[in-house]
Amino acid sequence: VIVTNDSDFITPIQLLRQSGAYVHGVGIRGKCASLLQESCDSFDLMIERSESSHATATQATRAYPDPSSNISAKIIKQLIDAYQVTEKSKHGWVNLSSMRINADIRNSPVKKFSTLLKNSGFFELADSNKLARLLKS
Repeated sequence: VIVTNDSDFITPIQLLRQSGAYVHGVGIRGKCASLLQESCDSFDLMIERSESSHATATQATRAYPDPSSNISAKIIKQLIDAYQVTEKSKHGWVNLSSMRINADIRNSPVKKFSTLLKNSGFFELADSNKLARLLKS
């Protein structure tokens, strides 16, 4: 877990991920660079409350995968990478069949690709499970 708004941490995050580590970032909404958020496997944004409250609250931008779903961090990374390279609509939706081809997941704990996306906690589905979109803040 890395808690920062500083984009200087992008390189260390990339090095950690290259070595196989799962990196979860936390930063303040509106002060944290989107590239920093995208460099992490998952990211939570903190919402600054008024100075009189002297507190902050967190709001998850991406849900953690359900531990009972047996979806590995490696598969989740493959899903997110496949989403990134798949052609998107104006609103970020991708065709599920195109994303499935780009993901090339062979040892999934779930038979249906749409169920895998749902259970990952990182995607929302639409149009009778024909479209998917990465959850964001």
